[in-house]
Amino acid sequence: MYALHVVVAEASNARIYQSGPSPDSLVLIETLASPAARSHEQALVSSRPGRMVNSALGRGVSLGTRHSARELELDRFGRRIARRVGALGTASPGSGLVLIASGRLLGLIERHLSAPSAARVVGTLAKDLFQTDRNDLQARVAQLMRTAKRPIARRADIGSTTQAIRHR
Repeated sequence: MYALHVVVAEASNARIYQSGPSPDSLVLIETLASPAARSHEQALVSSRPGRMVNSALGRGVSLGTRHSARELELDRFGRRIARRVGALGTASPGSGLVLIASGRLLGLIERHLSAPSAARVVGTLAKDLFQTDRNDLQARVAQLMRTAKRPIARRADIGSTTQAIRHR
C-alpha cells in the first residue's frame, strides 16, 4: 500500500505523513501535540523541591528529581511519537520510516522505538523542519531517500546464533 511514513517533529508538535500515489508526494495523516512539553517549569510543578540537612555529610541536600519537569514532558512526548509510529508500522508492514526532528528529540524518539519500528527506519535528519512548507519537505525527503540506507531483507529460516544453538 504505502511505502513510506515520514515523521516531522518539534518540541511540542509532530506531523505524520504517508507517501502518496507517487513517491515524491506526501499526504498528512495525523498531527500530535503536547503543550506541556513547551510550558514553563513553574507551570508544570507546584513548588520548588525541598531540602534537608544530611547529618552524615554535614551539608544540605536537595530532594528534587534528577531531571526537570520539562525534560520529563519532552521524554513522554518522544515516547508517544514512537508508540504511534509503531502502531502505523503494524497497520502497514513493509513500509519505510523517515524521522525528522531536532537532535535532542530525534534521540528520544529513536530510544523509545520498538525493535520492529527501528528496523523500518530508512533515514533520519537532525533538523527542525516543522515550520517548512510541504513542497520543501517533499524535496528534502526525496534527497534523503537518495542517500538513505535500504533495509536488509533477512531470510525467514535464519535467526540469531542463540536460536541456532537451541535448535540443534
